[in-house]
Amino acid sequence: MGYDVITFPLEVRVIMRNPSVLALKAKQARKAYREWGYQKVFDRWHYFGKNGEKYHPHLNVLYDGGYLSEELLAKKKDLIRRKLLPRSIAKRIKKDLV
Repeated sequence: MGYDVITFPLEVRVIMRNPSVLALKAKQARKAYREWGYQKVFDRWHYFGKNGEKYHPHLNVLYDGGYLSEELLAKKKDLIRRKLLPRSIAKRIKKDLV
């Protein structure tokens, strides 16, 4: 099994308060993982960090996968970034998904 946590930059979190945006981003993430070849993909939003004081939406993704080389992991991360955060926004805020 593979497990990823997708976080969003502080600058775009204001739009991440909208439930329809969260649903769309989760759907885009599942689609990206399936395009990568994973068949079973489960996701769950968490809204606050460890201390629970600041709104910090992050998507936990569990999928049928195993070890990836550094090169393949970098490619997978790039695919997910491109699916979930438009390049125009990433360039404007000079940040990307983690």
